[in-house]
Amino acid sequence: MNQNYHQNTAQSRRINERLRRRRRRRAGIVIFLLAAILIALAAVYVGLLIRGRDDRRDPPVDGDTTPAVIETTAAPETTAAPETTAAPETTAPPETAPAPVTFTTLNLSRAEMLRGPLVLVNSSFPYTFPANEKHLVNLYGNRSRGYQLGSAQEKLAQNALDALNRAADAFMAATGETGLLVSNNGTYRSFDAQEKLYMKRVDAVGEAEAAKYVALPGVSEHHTGLAFDLAVYVDGKTYQLNALETYSGFPTYLVEQGFVLRYPANKVQVTGIGYEDWHFRYVGIPHAKYMTENNLCLEEYLNTLRGYQFDGTHLLVTAGGVDYEIWYAPVAAEGDITTVMVPNGLPYSVSGNNMDGFIVTVMLGRAQ
Repeated sequence: MNQNYHQNTAQSRRINERLRRRRRRRAGIVIFLLAAILIALAAVYVGLLIRGRDDRRDPPVDGDTTPAVIETTAAPETTAAPETTAAPETTAPPETAPAPVTFTTLNLSRAEMLRGPLVLVNSSFPYTFPANEKHLVNLYGNRSRGYQLGSAQEKLAQNALDALNRAADAFMAATGETGLLVSNNGTYRSFDAQEKLYMKRVDAVGEAEAAKYVALPGVSEHHTGLAFDLAVYVDGKTYQLNALETYSGFPTYLVEQGFVLRYPANKVQVTGIGYEDWHFRYVGIPHAKYMTENNLCLEEYLNTLRGYQFDGTHLLVTAGGVDYEIWYAPVAAEGDITTVMVPNGLPYSVSGNNMDGFIVTVMLGRAQ
């Protein structure tokens, strides 16, 4: 209990300090703007005062040769209107100390470690199928106008479908192109569907060659509903994404919405799968940005995250103008329940990694 309390307090101080720095920057901007407004108002006031004095002088009449009549009684000296007392300098209200970030605990079972956008599925870590497919959504009737479907049976998890729709819509708005194609049988696959695909490939090219590009049933990412295969369909012909210059830029839009190219050419030794420029996997926005910028495949990224635990340094990522804080929680050495620390009052998500723990992702707010 004492250890958790001290860890809680240390993390609260770190996050509170980041929030305080953000508020101090905002207060400085407010003070600067108020000072600029006061200076501008003072300049306007002085200009009006000078113009008022000039207007009280009699203008000379062109061609008038008669000397001006000098009154014997001096006109009473015109006194300027009393100056308006300057408004007291406006100061920004004292900064309100942000409510301290506190933490609470989640008790997560080992079964929950098998779910989430950061689960690893490969030959070493098979996928555990849920009891039903209620987490999947049919793309037909729910897709955006920015892409086409290879079949009406394609399904994805809701978070992956929403992200794909956003990416395709942004690409269509920027280019006017709508030839993106989610390939036939290129999204969710059941165990049986993967088995049929694998055996068909084995019959065509042999087992050794088939294993380079088609995963065995039970260890395919397509089981998760988080991955899809992409092509381009233009003028009645199907092309790979990189074959057409305009469409070769689409992966950038996918990264911005939380997808990564799952099997890069330079990671074959790590993933065990040959280069697939068509296979994309949803992991979440801050994770996709960090993985892409640091040239990490999912295996490497999850291994990196083990170095960022709750009681130590956290991984800080800014993506899409939002600051995120990420840490790893190892699964309990014994028993079914793992206690994971999560913040109160800040949006967060927790994903299992299908190996040995959980990943906590906290949204701190808009980047300053």
